[in-house]
Amino acid sequence: LPDELCSIFNDLMRELHVELVEAAMRRLAEDEDVDLEKAMLVLSYWGAPEIPAKRISEQLNQIAKQVEEFYPHEGTALQKVQHVNHELFEKGHFTGNSSDYYNPDNSFLHRLLETGLGLPITLSVLFILIAKRLSAPVFGVAMPSHFILKYQDADAELFFDPFNKGRMYSREECIGLLEQFNVKDKAAVLGGWRSYDITLRILNNLSVAYSTHTKESDRVDTVERFKTALSRSA
Repeated sequence: LPDELCSIFNDLMRELHVELVEAAMRRLAEDEDVDLEKAMLVLSYWGAPEIPAKRISEQLNQIAKQVEEFYPHEGTALQKVQHVNHELFEKGHFTGNSSDYYNPDNSFLHRLLETGLGLPITLSVLFILIAKRLSAPVFGVAMPSHFILKYQDADAELFFDPFNKGRMYSREECIGLLEQFNVKDKAAVLGGWRSYDITLRILNNLSVAYSTHTKESDRVDTVERFKTALSRSA
């Protein structure tokens, strides 16, 4: 094909790709809450359409299988959290990408699985998806300028930080930090986030990364389209 026709064809394919992701975001928003794993797979499809979603889910299954080998199902909440922390952040290769924090790759699940590097929120998502396979009640907590996790069952409430290898925080420490930032409704923050809010925050992170780090205005516009598709009417 002549170069001009190739260019037109490539533009059409790129737009079709975006429209498929956009439609998937709208579909995710139809449920009472977003399916977090599906949302991450949709984003990865946008970032790397050549990687089958099934392969990414199988990688998560394999990690969960390794974690579960010595998982203390009958242990305390602390023992369970510490075990997963050890498997992912000590024994495993997952860590925060402090040296290249605003790289867009840090927001994609497939890149986290490939490189081991991610943001607080993507490392937290990884933990949540593994915890779900272990039937462990783990929730995302959006602290000021940071993202941590909470394990909560009938007997215990534990706050911890995947970006810092699972460092533990008391509820009092979390409240103290929220007071420093003059957060009014501390109980709402510490109650945890829905998967919808987590997905939207990841999209916001991507928007910032593409606007400041790589300066790709076209990708910023695309992310804004995804955010609009995900947003639901009141």
